[in-house]
Amino acid sequence: LVRIAGRLGLSEQDVAQLESLLRAATSGRPGGPSAAPSQDRLADAYRALGVTPEATPAEIKRAYRKLISENHPDKLAARGLPESMRPVAEERSRELNAAYDLIKSARGIV
Repeated sequence: LVRIAGRLGLSEQDVAQLESLLRAATSGRPGGPSAAPSQDRLADAYRALGVTPEATPAEIKRAYRKLISENHPDKLAARGLPESMRPVAEERSRELNAAYDLIKSARGIV
């Protein structure tokens, strides 16, 4: 998977982030793995944003905004993303939002 991702221009860190997003998104869903303990979900959320639990709120927000900017469906469409890929970009944005919301909730950040 990492080799294929490399050919698509993704780094190993990008693959790890995608894996964390997918794991966090399927936790507790019907047909998905049983609900992961909240610590595992929180760790996945940090990995999805590419930050550590020791990151400051400002660093987390900066990472989140950067990823949302890179993955926003409208921006990707402006760069030539086929319309058929829009649902994938929308799902990625939802997953990033969910990861950020989980971290904010766990830290009591408003």
